[in-house]
Amino acid sequence: MKISNYNFTRSLAFCVTFSVLIISLAFLTISEGLISDLALIAIGTSMLFLIFRIQSVSYEISGNCLTIRKFHPFTSRKFNPPCVELPQSSIKNYHLSNYLGLTTLTLRINTHRKKNYLIRIYFFGFSTSQCRKIQSSLQMMKVSG
Repeated sequence: MKISNYNFTRSLAFCVTFSVLIISLAFLTISEGLISDLALIAIGTSMLFLIFRIQSVSYEISGNCLTIRKFHPFTSRKFNPPCVELPQSSIKNYHLSNYLGLTTLTLRINTHRKKNYLIRIYFFGFSTSQCRKIQSSLQMMKVSG
């Protein structure tokens, strides 16, 4: 099972890029002073920061392995290396919380080095049904493991 927010983040990245172009063109035509130039620079840098920080997240369970990949929506690589790849047997517990469109998955993992190792993964733009699917798949992994 594979769950991703790729379509949401790609459309968000295109909207932010388009708004940067519109705002910069508007400021260039209206620009009459130093204050408007500074405002253009501030808005432009904040929008560019947003464009570079947007990440698509792919959550995948295949067999007995949990794989989470993070990548920028404008990348054109065919293979993106996994951010987190865990066997089912190492997941001790999980907690899924949702606040204002930002879902946080906290995994408690047993490793050979540390007993309670925490991994936090932030999912932005996942729908409620996608979060329910993630929760049910983690519950199934916990029950069968």
